[in-house]
Amino acid sequence: MSATLKKNLLAFLLGFTLFAGLLYWARATAVMEHLSAVEAYFLLKILGVHASLPMVFAIEAISILANNLFFFVPGRLGGGDGGKVLVFLSMGMTSAMGLTFGLLRRAREIFYVAFGFAFLIQLNPFRERMAAGIQEPAPVCPAEHPIV
Repeated sequence: MSATLKKNLLAFLLGFTLFAGLLYWARATAVMEHLSAVEAYFLLKILGVHASLPMVFAIEAISILANNLFFFVPGRLGGGDGGKVLVFLSMGMTSAMGLTFGLLRRAREIFYVAFGFAFLIQLNPFRERMAAGIQEPAPVCPAEHPIV
């Protein structure tokens, strides 16, 4: 093969790989959005709201927009929940229902984080090293010891 063909083939394969990766990411994101809409549907059923599918997707889409608008608020405390209250009020429901919906979502997030921390504590690889008496030197911060 000539050098030009190899170079073009390499560029094609790299571009194709990046394109396939972007498609996979977009597809995974779309699947997660639909799963979150299913979760929203069941939460609305628990709250006693008879919601249609377009209504659920609208609530979910506007809630995601509110979360993204308040990205600078640490932990989205108040921003995301206020967005959900605003969405529920604009759809003719009560603010208490929107706040409850937001708090149920936050409770789910806290449950998953606690579950993950429990696994992290159980699967701590450093526990075995400490039990075996292996001590590692502390990492050196590059800012304290600049390379000359």
